[in-house]
Amino acid sequence: MTSRPAARVSPTPASILEATGERALLGAAARIRAGTLSVVMPDGSRREFAGAEQPELAGEIRMHDRAAFVRLLLDGETGAGEAYMDGQWSSPDLVALLQLASVNRQALALTSGWWRAPTRAMRTLAHRANRNTLSKARENIARHYDLSNDLYRLFLDETMTYSSAVFRSPEQSLADAQREKYRVIADDAGLEPGMRVLEIGSGWGGFALYAAGERECRVLSITLSQAQLELARERVAEAGLSDRVRLELRDYREVAGEFDAVVSIEMLEAVGAEYFGAYFAAIDRALAPGGRAAVQVISLPDPDYERQRRGSNWIQKYIF
Repeated sequence: MTSRPAARVSPTPASILEATGERALLGAAARIRAGTLSVVMPDGSRREFAGAEQPELAGEIRMHDRAAFVRLLLDGETGAGEAYMDGQWSSPDLVALLQLASVNRQALALTSGWWRAPTRAMRTLAHRANRNTLSKARENIARHYDLSNDLYRLFLDETMTYSSAVFRSPEQSLADAQREKYRVIADDAGLEPGMRVLEIGSGWGGFALYAAGERECRVLSITLSQAQLELARERVAEAGLSDRVRLELRDYREVAGEFDAVVSIEMLEAVGAEYFGAYFAAIDRALAPGGRAAVQVISLPDPDYERQRRGSNWIQKYIF
């Protein structure tokens, strides 16, 4: 009897995308310049990649579902985050993996490729629809900060400060490190008793309380979060500082008057690169001659700045 040759199984579009995504991930891993990255494939096999620098860094990613390769391929950083949320990959030490990825950001960014044009265009259009215009900024802030003051109490320290602290020693408590941060910023702004201070971005009133209580300044603090405003006003009243602190629901572009100092703590991240000019122009208008501004921001060198400016990354989609 004549045997027939086995029928050839044509690869499906999904399998082609999975294989392409796998090659893209492993190719990016091979380009790392620092630390060691372990990639455990869905079949249990392990690949090791090592850079020439910082050998103490080590991270591991465990791929559970080949569909994650497709999300990485088509949606880069955002796809990776969404695949993690859906359990398609994991890591035994996520912090270590993110540290490794941060150091090797350019190699692991997975941002290029004509095939990403459709998803990139959709995210850009969605971001443009939520630009921080005067009419839209309050809605954008409310989605982040008006979730619940009780929610933020679960992970913030007693000062209710949602920004980076300044630690003078490893033993220092977070609350004390936040107060140290207030002191550093107040010194940088040159705060003296009786000064008129504008704070752009109230948070829950922590810095306003410090500037009025410890530095004896008169403070106008503005926010676009109704929840923050209400709690900040409660805290100011409880501290007996209502005669020195005025809290208002107002956009930084709507501030009138002159101030001896302007302080803004980790507000710039929510402004958006498109509005940096308007933000600094508002600070300039508010400062009296000889006045000083102290602006604290979180930043890092980013080769994908233009991509972020267009709103095509994880932070723009899920945070701001």
